Amino acid sequence: TDPAHDKNRILLLKGPLLWDAFNWIFGHQEFNKWRYTKESGVFWIKGDPGKGKTMLLCGIIEDLDQSPQNANLSYFFCQATDYRINTASAVVGGLIKSLLKRHPTLLSRIREKYADEVQDELDGTNALVILCDIFETITNDPDLKDIICVVDALDECITDCKYLLDFIVKTSGHVKWLLSSRNEKDIEKGLDQIPQRLVLELKDNAEKISTSIEAYIRHHIQEIKALKHDEELQVKTLDILSSKAQGTFLWVALVVEQLHDTDRWDIENVLEEVPKDLESFYGLILDRTERLGARGQEVCRVILSIIATAKRPLHLEELLIFTNSHWKNSSHFKNTYQLQDIQDMTKTCGSILSIREDTVYFIHQSAKDYVMENAAQRIFPILHQHYKMFEASLDAMSKILEYNMYCLEDPAIHIDDVPHKDVGSDPVTSIRYCCVFWVEHLVSGYQFEGFDYQKYLKDDKKLHLFLKEKFLCWVESLTLMRNFSPQAQIALQKLKDLIDCYCCSGKNDETVQAAQLQRNIETYGLRHFVYDAYRFVRNSIESVAHWPLQLYFSAISFEQHNTTIRNVFEQTVRKRFGPSPILTIETQSYNDCIKIWSGDDGQLVHILNEESGLFDIDDCLPTFSPDSKLLACFNYSSKIRIWRLTTGKPIFLFKGTGRRKISSIALSNDPKCLIAGTSNSEICIWRIDSGQLIYRYD
Repeated sequence: TDPAHDKNRILLLKGPLLWDAFNWIFGHQEFNKWRYTKESGVFWIKGDPGKGKTMLLCGIIEDLDQSPQNANLSYFFCQATDYRINTASAVVGGLIKSLLKRHPTLLSRIREKYADEVQDELDGTNALVILCDIFETITNDPDLKDIICVVDALDECITDCKYLLDFIVKTSGHVKWLLSSRNEKDIEKGLDQIPQRLVLELKDNAEKISTSIEAYIRHHIQEIKALKHDEELQVKTLDILSSKAQGTFLWVALVVEQLHDTDRWDIENVLEEVPKDLESFYGLILDRTERLGARGQEVCRVILSIIATAKRPLHLEELLIFTNSHWKNSSHFKNTYQLQDIQDMTKTCGSILSIREDTVYFIHQSAKDYVMENAAQRIFPILHQHYKMFEASLDAMSKILEYNMYCLEDPAIHIDDVPHKDVGSDPVTSIRYCCVFWVEHLVSGYQFEGFDYQKYLKDDKKLHLFLKEKFLCWVESLTLMRNFSPQAQIALQKLKDLIDCYCCSGKNDETVQAAQLQRNIETYGLRHFVYDAYRFVRNSIESVAHWPLQLYFSAISFEQHNTTIRNVFEQTVRKRFGPSPILTIETQSYNDCIKIWSGDDGQLVHILNEESGLFDIDDCLPTFSPDSKLLACFNYSSKIRIWRLTTGKPIFLFKGTGRRKISSIALSNDPKCLIAGTSNSEICIWRIDSGQLIYRYD
């Protein structure tokens, strides 16, 4: 995500920045030592949940941004409840994005160093290593001085936090770091390695925080309708809130939100009732839901369980999918609720949840922590909820996914040219979450003791039937959402691992071995489908990620002849999308070849083999000319061969570019020219009829 947009979202959720609530930091001796010294290092702000760390950093960023001496400022806001911004890769990538937005000329240097080789790697297991290398390339640039990097909520970096800490230590010699987090031992231990380390503990600045809290309360009291024109009640509210707040901004925000819905006569009762600490306040909110009656309790239980289990905040359309699924067999609830219904239901849960721009959030990470740690048993069993969300996701995708969801007409349309659809017109809106996370919930739900193996992990049962009918539609939806790479491959790898685990579970004795054999037999078709689907996705990343409809054209056409994916989908795809030039690559110990079939009548047209000039087929990468009259193949040994498809005869051969490896080729629309790109960013153009090199750009 864009950190600037994240900051704006935070300010929208938590209210405007109040200068009087954070200006004390600019008079703090240690902070100014970090800010104005030429030396790099780390300034760490630590404190308990709800103490205002995020808003404090927002204020600092705003102030730093106004100074021309801080032109090299970048920042990032972690959030544990959102998978997009809770990893070390997201943090480093966000900081890079901040710096490149300020210095776009640096992008050319990065491209020069990495060429196109890094593109796929940024979606893979090496992403963090590459991003850190790019970050160091930028921050070591001699033209960049006094670089400042701000990271909020470091403790909410869930994935690779230790690696991120080590990287901060490594770069603290030439980068100024401003960090905030809860007071966690692992973070303290990691930062102890930095000599130029300054720490601000919020509880040690209680007097300054208390003054800020009072300013914060004064501001919000003016906006409470029930307190208008009643100075005596305003003063009493200020005194009670100030005495109970204990330096916790979040506590004040929660009470103020409750006061907005309170009549004047009941204000004092509410103020006396609210407990002083956050956890007790969360407990009070949940206690109130238990006084709503059976239906109200059920609504809150279901909504909270879904939001707490979700991997990211849910749009109301997405939440509606899960609630309707939950109550589909209920005699007390409908299973066809509308968007306004689910919005009203969410508000029933009280101020522990918040709705902004039709998306449901926990009011704070500490609220989710409380629900998960202290209320899980009385609200929901977590593994069961994962199982139910998997079932709901599978049902919703089965009903909604279709071929060509956006009704695109041009098979060659690039993903960047696909028309943008707003929430109301996007057919994928309600199942975006399902498409990305259904496998995650399956893997977690598999551990639930009531998981129905017979229903989902057998051949021709619900999971297998879904894949056989909707697999390509699911891949297409991920592509349209810009989530195809690496999400599809990761999901299928997890699915492979789960099925293998199911087939091999149990101790190594004769009884268990017989059971394992039976499971292998019962899941044979499902296993082969998933294995083949994984290979299909891996092989089609380059085309499908950028040209969504090529999933139904080149990806299927270049699929080997007897694969599961081709056997299951070819007839359906051709019936839906019409004929296309069909090419298959067959690898056999005695006769490697490329077979070309007519898309019009299905007749075999040519067989290209060693006699036809075909080189090593294992890394042969073919492409058609736009008019389908020529076929070009290249390999990573930098050989290029072109055949005329009317005769099946080779007409062009290029044997290599020295140390430069061919990375991509294309044929001109005529088609009279061949264009090739190399891993060194060199572009070469040849005339096909003469083989003459007519252009080279390096």
